[in-house]
Amino acid sequence: MILRFIWNELAGEDDDFVAILVTFNSILQMGFYASYAIFYIDVVPACTGPPSPKAVSYSVVAQAIAIFLGSSIAYTNLMSTVCLYLAQ
Repeated sequence: MILRFIWNELAGEDDDFVAILVTFNSILQMGFYASYAIFYIDVVPACTGPPSPKAVSYSVVAQAIAIFLGSSIAYTNLMSTVCLYLAQ
């Protein structure tokens, strides 16, 4: 909820621009967070000690992030649609 206020302030109270910013942020998180996870799970431990016995693939991490972020985006879109329908 706090992030919503921050995005709204950055967008100058423009709801359409806020939606674009939030969507863009979610896409960036899905793309880059998986890379960070692979780096810290596979690369850093290999450099600092014995390698991890289980390797984690990029696709598994990206899929988990897409489910986590995608479900919240889908729920938000559903609630927005319901609220707009009920407001008419």
